[in-house]
Amino acid sequence: LASGLPAADFVLPEAAVLCSSCGYYEQESVRCSRCRRFLCFGCPCLSLQTMPCGAFVCPDCCGIDAYDAELARRIRVIRRRIRTEAVAAVELDMYAQTVFDLMSTCAWREFHTNIRLLIRIVKVQMDAGWPLAVAPFHTLHYPLCQDTVRGIAQQHSRQTLEKALKEVMVKGDVPAGFSVVVPDKIRLGPGERLRIGYVSADFVNHPTADLMQSALLQHDKDRFEIYLYAITRDDASTYRKVLMREIPRFRALSNKDTDRRCAEAVASDGIHVLINLNSHTAGERNGIFAFRPAPIQAVYLAYPGTHGASYLDYNIVDRSVCPLEHRRHYTEALVYMPHCYQTNSFRDIYAEVLDESSCPTRAAQGLPEDGVVLCTFNRLGRITPDIFKTWLRVLERVPGSVLWLYKHPTLAVLRLLREARRRGIHANRFVFSGPVMPKMEHLKRLTLADLYLDTVVYNGHTTGSDALWAGVPMVTLQGTTFQSRVGASLARAAELPEMVTYSLQE
Repeated sequence: LASGLPAADFVLPEAAVLCSSCGYYEQESVRCSRCRRFLCFGCPCLSLQTMPCGAFVCPDCCGIDAYDAELARRIRVIRRRIRTEAVAAVELDMYAQTVFDLMSTCAWREFHTNIRLLIRIVKVQMDAGWPLAVAPFHTLHYPLCQDTVRGIAQQHSRQTLEKALKEVMVKGDVPAGFSVVVPDKIRLGPGERLRIGYVSADFVNHPTADLMQSALLQHDKDRFEIYLYAITRDDASTYRKVLMREIPRFRALSNKDTDRRCAEAVASDGIHVLINLNSHTAGERNGIFAFRPAPIQAVYLAYPGTHGASYLDYNIVDRSVCPLEHRRHYTEALVYMPHCYQTNSFRDIYAEVLDESSCPTRAAQGLPEDGVVLCTFNRLGRITPDIFKTWLRVLERVPGSVLWLYKHPTLAVLRLLREARRRGIHANRFVFSGPVMPKMEHLKRLTLADLYLDTVVYNGHTTGSDALWAGVPMVTLQGTTFQSRVGASLARAAELPEMVTYSLQE
C-alpha cells in the first residue's frame, strides 16, 4: 500500500499461530525479533498501514512508551493521508479496524481525534451508499449518537438484503417456501405445534450457548417444535454435545452452502418463527434471514441494539435496556420481557458454584487474604479513562484493596499500569489473571471477590450474570444505550436496585 510510510520487514506465518498476548490462534500474526513470540495483528494494533519498518519489536521488549510513540507517529501519517488524498476503500477499512484495536487495548491518547475522522469517513460512505468501513458491533463501543448507530446497522442490513435480492433475480425465481409478505397471523392446524427455529454461530463453547442452553431445553414440547440451526463447525464442547443430544431437530448448516441454500433448508422445515441469535456479531449469516425463510423473524440476545433490517420483525428487550422513550432507535417492533431480557442457565449448570468446600483460596489466585478485592472480568478494552480514573480513586481511598482484571491483551495491561503509575498507584494493587476452563472453575474463583465493578460504555452482559450468580454484588452505572443499561437490568431482576448508580460521582 502507498501509505506514505516505509515498508515493513515481515512475513505472515504459513498457518495460524498462538498469539502470546490474547491466547487465540491467528494467521495474521507477526513475530518479535527479540523475544521471538508471535502476536496477532490486533493485539499490538498492527495492520499493513501501521506495521513498523524493519524488524518488529513487541511492546514488552522495546517498552510501552517507545512503542506507543512510534505507533502514534505512524497513525498521524495515515490520518493526514486519508484527509488529503484519494485512498482505496481497503485502506479505510484498515484504519477503522486499527481504531477499534486501539480502543480494545486501552490506547486512549488521540482516541477522540481518531473517532472524529472515522465518523467523517462513515458519513461520506453512508451518503454515497458505499460499503461502510466500520462494523455495527464496533459502533456500540464508540461515543456516537444513536441515530448514527442505527443508520450504520441499517446500511449494513440493506446491503445484505440487496445481495439476496440480486441472487434471486439472477436465478430468475423466488425459492419455494419463502414468504415475501409477512402474514398477519400464523394459523396452526389441529394438533399442529408452533415451529420455532434458532440460528446461531454460537452453539459451541461461547457465552450465547452458556446463557441459552436451559431456555432451549425447557420449551413446552406439547406446544412447540424446536429447531436449532448451527452455522459453525462442531467444536466438541459440552454445550454442543448437550444441544445435539437433547434437541432432535438440530441442524448443522455448512459454511460451504450459500445463504440461499441455507434459507431453503429452513423454509423446507416449515418454520413459523425464526430467531437470529447473532445479528451483527462474529460468525453471523444474516443473509439467511434476508431471504425471509419464515413468516415471522426476530433478533435476540447477542447484539444489544437494533439490527436495522426490514426482514427482522421483532427485537426482544426489557424496560431497563430499552425504555419506551428509546423506541425510535429501533427498526423492529419490540417484545418486552417482564423482568430481564437475558435468559441464563446458571441454576441448571452451575448450581454448586457457591459450595465453599470446592472453591479455591485467595492465596492460590494471588489475592490478599484480608484486603478488599474489586474485580471486573470484562474485556479490558471496555475500560474507559473516566471509569478507570474513578476506580483508581477507590484504590487510593481503600487501603489494602486490589483490582482484579483479565491479563489479556498484554498491550492493554501495560497501558493500564502506566496510567496507574502516573496517578501514583503501584502495580502491586493490581492482580491479572488469564481465562480458565471449564467455566465452573472461573465462577468458583470469582466467588473470592468482594465487589464487581461494571464498565460504563459497554456493560458486562454474561460477565455481569457471572458475578451475580457467584454471589458477588456489583456496582453498575446506568447509561443511555442498550449495551450500557444491561447491568441495571440484571440488578433489578435480582431485586437489588441499590447496585445501580446514575453518575460517576455517585
